[in-house]
Amino acid sequence: MTHNADDNFTQLKKLSDQYLQPIGVSSDVILELFNEQSDWAFIVQLDALLDTVARQTLRQALFFQKCDKSFSEKGALGDFVDKLPYTGGASVLKLLELMGSPKEEYKFVKYVRVIRNKYAHDIRRRDCSILELIHEANETRQLFYSFALADPEFDYEELRGMVEGNPNILRMTMLQAAMVFLYLMHNALTVSKPNNES
Repeated sequence: MTHNADDNFTQLKKLSDQYLQPIGVSSDVILELFNEQSDWAFIVQLDALLDTVARQTLRQALFFQKCDKSFSEKGALGDFVDKLPYTGGASVLKLLELMGSPKEEYKFVKYVRVIRNKYAHDIRRRDCSILELIHEANETRQLFYSFALADPEFDYEELRGMVEGNPNILRMTMLQAAMVFLYLMHNALTVSKPNNES
């Protein structure tokens, strides 16, 4: 591991301590995800983490908008959010998009679900790498840029060569993108609270 990677992990640990623990997720999950033996396990759990964050954000944001303590986020409202599909026209992610979820992070979460579905719907893909499934996708180039946190102006072939030369780069940047999403969802939730809930 390079010094730069050490710095990245230190920053990820600080962010996970701040934003994961309050929603009941161990801050150790980030390092555990990075060290997963298979890309299949990495993606399935990363997608589950993003799903948890998205639903918790939506549940609490709607609760604070309602401002009615009898309408518990863990009761009828919680049940409503839990039953929503994750993606699609009337879904958790669509509601977050309408509430102002940043475009690039919204795309990242959707793209993780694309790869997760490729793993989840065919057990024969269990030993495939993330890169193999990216190459199968209709949006290969967009997935590369999103997962690698790369500027769209960066040369695609150079980016692809860097990632394929060291696949761990992709895990690190995907975890960083996940923490950016978590940070932004936390901020969205804070903004949605009425003044007396701050």
